[in-house]
Amino acid sequence: MKKFILANPKVFGTILAVYTILGGVVGLLLIYSLINEETTLGNYIVIVPIAILYLISVFAGVFYFWKQQRQRFYFLTKLILCFQVLQIVVKGFAYTFYYGPYLAIGFDGEPNFQLKFESLTLNFFVHFGDTETQSFMVNLVPIILLIILRWLERNPYTPAMEIPDHFLQEETKTDA
Repeated sequence: MKKFILANPKVFGTILAVYTILGGVVGLLLIYSLINEETTLGNYIVIVPIAILYLISVFAGVFYFWKQQRQRFYFLTKLILCFQVLQIVVKGFAYTFYYGPYLAIGFDGEPNFQLKFESLTLNFFVHFGDTETQSFMVNLVPIILLIILRWLERNPYTPAMEIPDHFLQEETKTDA
């Protein structure tokens, strides 16, 4: 898999950039639809940080295409993906944030092992106060994307990788 990804770095970089842009835009649209006259200050305390995460996601994707700001793209995308890895519900606090496909493993309040899968979803939830259950889930999709992103970062794409230059060289004949 690593060889396939490194053979097509521009394709996978573009896919990750579009993924971050779409996730951020859809999240911002969802937040915009939630805000109304009845939104309280307590709601804004939760909404503003989540909106900032979605904005960072959009900027990360834009940096990939705009003036080849690849280092900023890598940094911001890794930051967003790290926020998507853990989903925690403990006494008095709950946190969930992810977009895109979701494949998580973990434990719920009872000693039960869980495996959850959702396709193309968007979820954010922050809660302070009493919680009925406890759980700890690790989202595997961002971990896989972080690994791919790290491969791409360590093997940067250069335009010279696209155009082979062997056809420009003259063949040398050897007389036998």
